[in-house]
Amino acid sequence: MRGKQHGVQRYQCADCRRWVQAAYRRGHHGTRFIIKLVNTYFDTRGSYRRTADSINRKMRYGRIFRIIDALGRGCKGPVTVVKELNPRWSGMLGCDGKVIKIHGDEWVLLMAVDLGTQDVVDWRLVKHEDCPSIKPFLEEVRDEIGYDDPKEVVIDLDPAWREAVEDVFPYAPIQLCCTHFERIVDRTMPKLKRTPKQEELKGIVRSILYASSEDESTEAFNELTSRKGYFRDKKSSYVISSLKENYGRLITHFRVDDAFRSNNIAESVNDKIEMRLKMIRGYKRVRTARNSLKLIVMHYRFKPFSSCKKREHNGKSPLNLAGVDTSNINWITYSQSDRSVLNAL
Repeated sequence: MRGKQHGVQRYQCADCRRWVQAAYRRGHHGTRFIIKLVNTYFDTRGSYRRTADSINRKMRYGRIFRIIDALGRGCKGPVTVVKELNPRWSGMLGCDGKVIKIHGDEWVLLMAVDLGTQDVVDWRLVKHEDCPSIKPFLEEVRDEIGYDDPKEVVIDLDPAWREAVEDVFPYAPIQLCCTHFERIVDRTMPKLKRTPKQEELKGIVRSILYASSEDESTEAFNELTSRKGYFRDKKSSYVISSLKENYGRLITHFRVDDAFRSNNIAESVNDKIEMRLKMIRGYKRVRTARNSLKLIVMHYRFKPFSSCKKREHNGKSPLNLAGVDTSNINWITYSQSDRSVLNAL
């Protein structure tokens, strides 16, 4: 920022400057109203129409969109948040990718979540879910975010994720998601088409994946591998071969205290973010989607849980669970790198 002109701060970003100048020409609404509007927008599940109806003010939907987009543009990213709030995480890192469509094109939302607190550690929107895209993302998690010594990294069975994690966190124990492996089994041997032997195999696989101890799991695994020739069909052979190949990293959780055997939490967070994006229609630019994502993730991190399976987490936000006192922080005001944009809307 360099000085002022006609009561409007000069911004290095031309888009921000034009937006703020236009807001002053229209006459800004006031910070309290903007906070009410944004909270209403998120409470009404991302609907501009419902937001306009709920605030009892005649506003064009495009106007609401531009306000949300401007706040998203100025929203702080995960690197800034970690430096300012210093969350204390569990060290159990879950990583997941989710395909998102923007104006007909497929993009991928990469998400890193601390499984113990369900807090978003970092995220990135990329074109491809491959190692060249995932590795720089994980390097940011390690170097910029400071999540440099995870006790466990939980991923699905995608080789790209495995290669990137091994390169960036060479000493971190990798847990392959048991839920993902079971889904592979179900896709390979669909329930409605399973033979009695395939149904038996599915039961054995579950006993291996969800055993109560490593000894119990190893015993079931050895019993399965000793029954050569019993499961002869191609689908059963594929399942057994995949289990043998990945078994060592499917049971990592037995060797790490308080570890997770699945990536369900990271998937759930990614699903929540994706669901809200789907409710916001009309993205024609990746930049606009990124703006929304910044604000959506910030809202998620401050919003208290209300129906969490762990009852002790209800009433607390992910940042609360990470040791951050948010009682005196308004998430919308805090989100803005330059609060004069908020005042000008």
